[in-house]
Amino acid sequence: MLPIPEPAAFGVFVLFFFQLWVQFPRAELYVRHELSFPETTPEWVAFVSALNPIAAYTHLLTGLFPDLDAGTLVRPPSDPAFYEDPTFALVVLVGWIVAAVGFSYRRFRATDI
Repeated sequence: MLPIPEPAAFGVFVLFFFQLWVQFPRAELYVRHELSFPETTPEWVAFVSALNPIAAYTHLLTGLFPDLDAGTLVRPPSDPAFYEDPTFALVVLVGWIVAAVGFSYRRFRATDI
């Protein structure tokens, strides 16, 4: 198995930090509606956007410390949906951590040292 090069890690950073994660569901929606955006955006687009670890971290911070929302990139609404709730954000962050550690452990165990 080949090691993951550093450019792949940088690519993942760019995917999340520059909000490209949010654009993929919107692009898929655009293509499914014959190259035009629908009148309303389906709920699943916002749900997929909330799975971004940076958005989850922001939702968690603004839920725990409401005075900090002035400098964040993602602003949850005053009446958040379940996927914008700080509890769900914590579950998303823990899921990303467990997935990353699990993937790393599996790669480490498969490597011939």
